[in-house]
Formats: sequence, structure tokens, C-alpha cells
Amino acid sequence: MTGVTTIDEIPVSGGTAAAYLDGPDDASGRCLVVPPFGVSAASLEILASVLVNDGFATVRLDPRHHVGTGTGTIFDFRLSSFAEDCRRAIDRYRPTCVVAMSMGARVAMRAMSSSRHVPAAVFLVPVVDVRATLSAILRHYWFLSTDEDLPARMPVLGYEVDTPRFRVDCVRHEMVSLDGTRRDLAACRRPVVLLPGIDDPWAHLPLVEQLVASLGQPNVELRPIPCHRHDLHQDPELAMVLMDTVVAEVRRLHERTGPPGADR
Repeated sequence: MTGVTTIDEIPVSGGTAAAYLDGPDDASGRCLVVPPFGVSAASLEILASVLVNDGFATVRLDPRHHVGTGTGTIFDFRLSSFAEDCRRAIDRYRPTCVVAMSMGARVAMRAMSSSRHVPAAVFLVPVVDVRATLSAILRHYWFLSTDEDLPARMPVLGYEVDTPRFRVDCVRHEMVSLDGTRRDLAACRRPVVLLPGIDDPWAHLPLVEQLVASLGQPNVELRPIPCHRHDLHQDPELAMVLMDTVVAEVRRLHERTGPPGADR
């Protein structure tokens, strides 16, 4: 990667999130990179490097209560606080494009729907129905259980979270099903590209197709990609191919749309 990476602290409720800043100040655009659940900003250095080498500056987000350099522990992870940290990063760094993956894409949709700044977005293997994805990963129907049926702690992709409070937070903030996702995407007026995996076992393509069809918005593009798994860090060769796809989409959006529109 060219240039020097600096780490910036973002004040948030009860602590700080962190941002890894890469690339020159005079870059042609800036991408906010939002990680998947359980992946740190530091682990996304290769994606940032590919974007920087293509002429973009990057901001890699580490939210609070996650695995990176934000404050708190992942046991207290909440989608709503992740979304708030993402919104603060959008308002603070004013990216021209948001690049988000997996659960990070769902979070970014919420953040973009409430931000004063209006970036474009590229979402790789996006989670659009949290209930369906968690059920596929865990083989446990969290959102159909009573609190008494849920264990106090449950591992999600190897990280234990406070199960009942995580679920309550998802429901309270309408981040459970397609309905909330539809409302958030409908509020995003800049171009959004969804790159779902054709054979993704955790974020099913038919759900993404259903979402896009129900929106009927020309600014939301669906571009399914050959992809047989969701946990891309387990397949570095596939991950590198998809990184190139993401960068090509970022470049295409930047050439097509230019700078973001006026603040809300």
C-alpha cells in the first residue's frame, strides 16, 4: 500500500470507534470500508491496498464492541451501535462510496438511511434478512424462541455474544427481516450495487432478488456473482477475485456519478 496508515478515534456513546485512514488526501474518491461481523479493520488491509492502488483513499472502520481497536468487547455487540458508528464515520469522513460486506452491508444500509451525507455504495454478499442468515449459520431460530429458550451466551462465528440482548436490539431497531432493510434502502438516493453470491449458503440470493424487486428503484442495482460461500476469509483465492469485482464496481460508480450530492 502506498502512503502511511493513520488511526483516528471516533467518539461514540460510552467509548470510541476507530478508523484506519489509507491513501493520499488528493485521491479521486474516498471509500468507507465496513467490515463483516468478526473481522477487524486491520484484516481488511489487502482490500484497502487494492482500492488505494486504484486511486482511492480508504477509511476502514472498527466499531465499538467488536474485534478490532474500538472500545468494548464483542460479547456486548449490537447491530444498532455498529450502525451508529458507521453513520458517524460517514458524517465525519464524507466518503464518495461505502464498501461493506455481509452483516456490515446491513449495518451500512441503516447508517446511510440516516446520514447527512449521501454516498454511493457497493455491498458484497450482503445480508438483507438477519433472521434468515443467523438461522442458516447457527441452525437455531433465535427470533422464534422465547427468552427462556435462549442461552445467555451463544457463539456466532466463533465469538460469544449476549444472546437475548442482541436479539432484543435487532427487533427494537427493526433490523430483523426484509421489511426494515427495504425501508433503509428506499431512503438511499445515491447508486447502490448489490453483489450477492449465486450459491451463498448464508445470505440467499432469492431474498436479495425479492428485496430489489419490491423496491423497484433504478438506483439499486442487482449484480449476482459466482460465489459458493459466504465466509470469504476461508477462501483467499475467491476473496481476491471478488475484491477485484468490488473495485471495478467502485470505479464504475465513481465515473458515472461524480462527487456525492448535497447533504440532507
